[in-house]
Amino acid sequence: MQDQNVSKGEQRRSRIMEALKAEGRLTVQELMDRFECSIATIRRDLEILEKGGTLIRTLGGAQYEGYSAIRELPFDEKRGLLWSEKQSIAMKAASLVEEGDVVGLTGGTTTFLIAKELKARRNVTVVTNAVNIAMELSDSEGVQVVLTGGVMRKKQL
Repeated sequence: MQDQNVSKGEQRRSRIMEALKAEGRLTVQELMDRFECSIATIRRDLEILEKGGTLIRTLGGAQYEGYSAIRELPFDEKRGLLWSEKQSIAMKAASLVEEGDVVGLTGGTTTFLIAKELKARRNVTVVTNAVNIAMELSDSEGVQVVLTGGVMRKKQL
């Protein structure tokens, strides 16, 4: 039962905030689909919520103000997001690597897929700060791995 003193817009904005708290960030399109309203309505709602200091507007959407502090997704969860796009990027990036090249790969799900693509290469050096990438390449005969020092972030493994 709806509270008679709360407008439909206030109820929707409250539900938008619940969704942002649960998911961290959402696009305008996702919000339009979820709440079955126009782009103008969603943009107006986001503007009101932003003025209230409860969210941060992003290009094409919004994120909960405390999103980055809430939860960083573990590597295994990130790996499945946009997998086919990441795989395409990895294949294209690896195709640009030639024998004798030195490649730098930071930690990340897409760079991990690039490393997998580079495993069969010969005479390539990969410099990385990511333990999982170094381990992925450790049994590759043709790839020399240089692992830089740093602080290990447990959620990234």
